[in-house]
Amino acid sequence: PTVFSVTMALGALALSKEKAIVSKLSAIEEMAGVDILCSDKTGTLTKNQLTLGDPILLADTDPQDCILAAALASRIEDRDAIDTAVITALKDPGAMKAWTLTKFTPFDPVTKRTEATLTDGTGQTLSVAKGAPQAILDLAKPAAEVAGKVQQTVSDLAAKGSRALGVARCTDGGNWSLLGILPMFDPPRDDSKATIDKANEKGVRVKMVTGDDTAIAVETARQLGLGTHIIPAADAFPKDMDPNQVPSDIVDAIERADGFARVFPEHKYAIVKALQSRGHLVAMTGDGVNDAPALKQADCGTAVSGATDAARGAAALILTAPGLSVINSAIDEARRIFGRITSYTIYRVALTMDIMFLVVLSSIFLGFQPLTAVMIVVMSLLDDVPIMAIAYDNTRVSEQPIRWEMPRLLGISAVLGF
Repeated sequence: PTVFSVTMALGALALSKEKAIVSKLSAIEEMAGVDILCSDKTGTLTKNQLTLGDPILLADTDPQDCILAAALASRIEDRDAIDTAVITALKDPGAMKAWTLTKFTPFDPVTKRTEATLTDGTGQTLSVAKGAPQAILDLAKPAAEVAGKVQQTVSDLAAKGSRALGVARCTDGGNWSLLGILPMFDPPRDDSKATIDKANEKGVRVKMVTGDDTAIAVETARQLGLGTHIIPAADAFPKDMDPNQVPSDIVDAIERADGFARVFPEHKYAIVKALQSRGHLVAMTGDGVNDAPALKQADCGTAVSGATDAARGAAALILTAPGLSVINSAIDEARRIFGRITSYTIYRVALTMDIMFLVVLSSIFLGFQPLTAVMIVVMSLLDDVPIMAIAYDNTRVSEQPIRWEMPRLLGISAVLGF
């Protein structure tokens, strides 16, 4: 145990220089055997630098008026990528000062929208909302013709890899009015495709997990070189499904999928659990409070750069640099560490057999002492020198995920020991 701990501690030190902090030493051993990496999309595979396109107007006639309504339903202090993009796109930020915020409902993964209630100097009350187009449609309940146009617009934008943000407004407690759709594009990170290709070369399959719409996920996956077999989790998983008891047909679908779209927090946990039930070692990335259960369940939960304290607390590996490129370095280092531990195990078992046959059996059955007491002490000291060297060994990196194979280890050890 001491050698294992020291070897992994030295590995953790090496990983920290690669901008990956290990919070649980056992995760290093598991990272070496990871064969599936479930990666968040926004901010991990993409830059999380949203750019706002020209608004597609419905009940509104002024593009800036639609953006103002979305900006009033945002808070710049939250440093949310969507909120920042909306407020930045406002040509006259001073227009927001005419309104006083009285109530704000932050984004909820279930409702998928933010709402704000405001008043102006004349006492007029204004309610604004922005969020997923379907959530805004459910709120505003427009005519079937308008709803159809919105859905077509969202599909067209998604086919180009752009997200859509619905904006609605309600004045003095009246009916909600669907103002328009704001197109938003979040480009992939420059290093994401190369990182995914390298992970595939190491025998690690990357599956994208995102809350975005399926069409957006498919287009992003295409740009990154991932497979385009994306499952909409909200449709594939029954609402009353126990995440600890995922039906076998759904587990089969999860194994085949290249990624998952429209994912809720509870789906992430179910995805990890399902893959583990088939013998996979799973690494999962996340950054939010709602990712904590999946990060804790994963064999190597990884909190990405900018993650919340809850996500970091649940994760075994914490990345301090944005993107996924650090993951490849972590996998390489983990496999080196595992190689050192394997080398130590083979050496230790072989040495035990050596001493047992040479010293013990010869003394008991052959009736003579092959070694004097001084020789035994010197041999023990010399045996410990390679053990210390193994912790720093320049180990070859395995090309495939590696796990404990005790029959092989014992076989090699027995031959060397004999």
